Amino acid sequence: MSAVSGRPSISVVVCTYTDERAALLALAIDAVRRQLGADDELLVVVDHDDELLAALGAQVPWARVMPSEGPRGLSGARNTGIDHAIGDVVAFLDDDAIPEAGWLERLRSAYGDSDVLGVGGRVDPEFDGVPPRWLPQELDWVIGCTYAGHRSTIGPVRNLIGANMSFRRSVFAEIGGFRSDLGRTGADGAGCEETELCIRAGRELGGVMWYEPEAVVVHHVPESRARMSYVRARCRAEGASKARIATIAGSDEGLASERRYVLGTLPRALGREVLAGVLGRRPGAWSRAATLVGAAAMVASGFVRARVEDAGKARDEGPFEPVLVAQVELDDPRPIGPRRSSSGQDYRRAMLLVRRHGAPASVVETRVPTAGLSTSALDAVLEPVRARQATQPAQLAVRRRLPVPPPLVSVVVATCGWTDALASLLESLHDQTYDRFEVIVVDNRPGTPGLAAALERCEHADERFRHVAEYRPGLARAHNRGLQDAFGSIVAFTDDDVVADPHWLEALVTAFGDDESIACVTGMILPLELETRSQEWIERTFGFGKGFATRRFELAGSGAADPLFPYAAGTFGSGANMAFRADALRAIGGFDPALGAGTPARGGDDLAVFFDVVARGYALVYEPTALVRHGHRRDYEALQHQAFGYGVGLGAYLTHIARTNPLATIRAARRVPRAFRHLVSSDSARNRRRPHDYPQSLVWRERVGVLAGPTLYLRSHHDARADDWQFGARASGTALSEPAPAHAARAES
Repeated sequence: MSAVSGRPSISVVVCTYTDERAALLALAIDAVRRQLGADDELLVVVDHDDELLAALGAQVPWARVMPSEGPRGLSGARNTGIDHAIGDVVAFLDDDAIPEAGWLERLRSAYGDSDVLGVGGRVDPEFDGVPPRWLPQELDWVIGCTYAGHRSTIGPVRNLIGANMSFRRSVFAEIGGFRSDLGRTGADGAGCEETELCIRAGRELGGVMWYEPEAVVVHHVPESRARMSYVRARCRAEGASKARIATIAGSDEGLASERRYVLGTLPRALGREVLAGVLGRRPGAWSRAATLVGAAAMVASGFVRARVEDAGKARDEGPFEPVLVAQVELDDPRPIGPRRSSSGQDYRRAMLLVRRHGAPASVVETRVPTAGLSTSALDAVLEPVRARQATQPAQLAVRRRLPVPPPLVSVVVATCGWTDALASLLESLHDQTYDRFEVIVVDNRPGTPGLAAALERCEHADERFRHVAEYRPGLARAHNRGLQDAFGSIVAFTDDDVVADPHWLEALVTAFGDDESIACVTGMILPLELETRSQEWIERTFGFGKGFATRRFELAGSGAADPLFPYAAGTFGSGANMAFRADALRAIGGFDPALGAGTPARGGDDLAVFFDVVARGYALVYEPTALVRHGHRRDYEALQHQAFGYGVGLGAYLTHIARTNPLATIRAARRVPRAFRHLVSSDSARNRRRPHDYPQSLVWRERVGVLAGPTLYLRSHHDARADDWQFGARASGTALSEPAPAHAARAES
């Protein structure tokens, strides 16, 4: 190492995001002020909180208080401090860490060597109350402190600890600041932004990071961080952060310290605690041993999950050709000119709904030439469909008669806010060819700005539209509230992110006909758009469309030939397109309030009600002419949540059967092996539909969701019972009662 002359000036940067740490921040600022030299300065960066910014500006007039100019999060705030710092060295201190006397001078003295790029010191914990006996010091990194097993003497290290670190300002000028896609945002447990910067600086500049154990700060550890729940969450977040560091910096450098920790520090600590537990020498030894094992498992799970998910996200963000979603008439195809997607790309692929006499007959996919699809090009694409229609005349093309008199249909739409999608749905309902209907929009988040006013405008424009409020959260709750207020003898349900085909209600009513044994009719669901890879993955994998043939399911009917019938209720249809005879739905108890979006169970409400319909001896009909188009989720993060939610919903639905229908559960027991093979086998119809590039992480998210489903359902069932008690009604009570006399009078009119 070579010496440099002069005493470097230091800019101390403290980033804060909440007034909950105001007292600690005041102590930190006071301690820093006592150590600042004539050429030093303190910068306090407030992370996107205008009220806190104004308060600190008044309280600390001698410091430079400024708002974060970067994205929300610790990295963005630190980079703001870097941009405004004027010192030769930029030191970073957490807003809940108090530097001890001599801290700044200890950091400063290490910069006498020109090879030193950054200097960090020791971080000691200070707990609220007594430190938890079950937390070994080897896990002090969980609470942001220097852990047992870290270097204890002065010398080089791979990276510095974020609560107590400093760098030459020239480092940032040459390699840039902290990555804003890494690091803590608010109170989450993400991190490793300082690790990535230290590795990058060492690679590009060739210097060292220096550890000075006498430069000490005391880090406050609140009671909330001395709990096992925090340790678990922090470990999972740390594993995910390490996975991203390994992706960015490579596994050799990115995980070098972690390998030494896992292969050396952790086994020694575990052996020490196990031995102490066997000999009975140290109280809490077994609990500390269990914490070490559990923490390692949580870090590993977070690491593996993040690596797999990052691979899936990389696929999602790769080049993608949007798919034009359109429709053509089989006997009179009109040319489709060149069109552009929402991202500005020319469509080169198309998914065409083929109609025959207006009724859906098939879906075909084709390439789209630069000039679009001419009549001759469409004729070539449609020729196989015509050949099939000629040899097997489509039942779908035959228009059936409406019942006489035509029944009133109540359309129930649950929503949590006014969106463009909801506006499009209501407009499509206004344009239905079947005019004996009413629309009940159930506001499941009353008080959402703009929703009530927008719905009132709809009601003024069309008296068939009205809205009601359901204060208890959950899709099943909202559907039951709509059922309670429904006037019609048929109640149809759809989601607030679909657009209904003009013939939707007409097709549902004709499917019921005069057959009183039919209690439920489901319909076809096609995509509204396929503009992103995530939307295409949803369409190919989850398969909302159930084909173009009318199917009837009942215990003694065609469905019984399926060995998983009637438990594989997903073959019956989907909740975005379903209708029921109101009296039959009320007779079976409506929807289970422990299921559905907005509850811990996340879904399964539609599967459960389909099963209940068939198990009670009613018939369920799938009618493809009853068509709606669904707006699939566009982004990958939403798809991750959706995949897990589908799995949870399936597991919760099966638990619903076990709770409500023990006899059916006993009969189903012998089918469990086949059901398991159906779930995991690559030969199952569901898995064969998956695109080749569908991320395996999404497959495992769904499977993990299935395993979590039973527990989450029981929790949701408990919450639902508590809600019912609080609101003074049982789930099978007022929410599912017959309509009031005024309802019946209006229905007859």
